[in-house]
Amino acid sequence: MKIVFSLVFLFFFTQEKPEIIKLPKYYNGEGIIFTKYQNNSSLSFSEKQTAFKPNLNQVIRAEEIFIKNYPYYRKIISEQYKLTGKFEIESNKPSKIKKYFEKYNRQYSGYVDSENDSIIYVGMLNFKDSKNASLYFETWKEQIIFGSGKFYEKNHRFYYINLKTANFLIK
Repeated sequence: MKIVFSLVFLFFFTQEKPEIIKLPKYYNGEGIIFTKYQNNSSLSFSEKQTAFKPNLNQVIRAEEIFIKNYPYYRKIISEQYKLTGKFEIESNKPSKIKKYFEKYNRQYSGYVDSENDSIIYVGMLNFKDSKNASLYFETWKEQIIFGSGKFYEKNHRFYYINLKTANFLIK
């Protein structure tokens, strides 16, 4: 019995933990890098995709690609889905894009796709209203957050960044 307990204890305490990071150059809050074992099934990795824990350099690269290519992403999405009306950020300036998303905490996860490209999932959770964010995003440091309803529509964004092509992956 002691051996079983020891093995269970060892398993839980040697598991890789998510890494909390701060990248003040890109946003004001915190980020969390999930291990490959904590990837949420909602990310729907196919059999041909292999989950991995992104390293800090990959996360920084994803943030740089996000800020640089967000206007292009916005344009493609608008055309693809025939969207009309205004976007949250009308400016194409990186400084304005960065300012808009500075209160969003980040969640990062990664996978390698069938083309052998590294894809970084970037989940953005708006913590501007910290009281509501604490309620709706209570477990954001333990699991990747997905939700539906008005609060999530207004305060949750997620993007897939292809590090090889240095662009958004549009699904």
